[in-house]
Amino acid sequence: CYVNRTFEDHFRVSAEDVLGRTVREVLGDSIADTRAPWYECVLLGEDVRFEERNETDASESYSDITFVPRVESGCVVGFFSIAFDITVRKRLEAKLKEMADTDSLTGTLNRREFAVRANIELERYKRTGKPFAFLIMDLDLFKRVNDTFGHSAGDEALRSLADTCRKTIRPYDILGRFGGEEFV
Repeated sequence: CYVNRTFEDHFRVSAEDVLGRTVREVLGDSIADTRAPWYECVLLGEDVRFEERNETDASESYSDITFVPRVESGCVVGFFSIAFDITVRKRLEAKLKEMADTDSLTGTLNRREFAVRANIELERYKRTGKPFAFLIMDLDLFKRVNDTFGHSAGDEALRSLADTCRKTIRPYDILGRFGGEEFV
């Protein structure tokens, strides 16, 4: 059995601690239990690939892990694993999703993402019959603010309205900027 330094760092065990021991002995019951589905596949001789989120007290990281069983005479006698740290990629993916879903000026949902979430609420209403409401706000005479005080003042007014709404709504309510000076 061999493990490299990355394995030691990732699972916080030394190579000496791993030799001659089972996965459950090395990683503990809770970790081994979360990996049970892939472990069963490996024991059946199947390749397995998955992404995993790892949390510590100070941070979180992500790994892309592939397990390939070693089969001799039709029996699985071991496996090898390749793991890549994909933390930077996952953080970039999260940032891109946030950028795709959020209005950059106000930090509220953009029109597209608001429509997606509103449809989810509509479907929930159809299933449960529990009422819900939409509040549509439009800043009257907003063009005058931009024309009189400039676009930066108009932008600040929009940000201020969004901040006021965020402080007023409940944590599970959704807020979106539907267009120019329209919020829902």
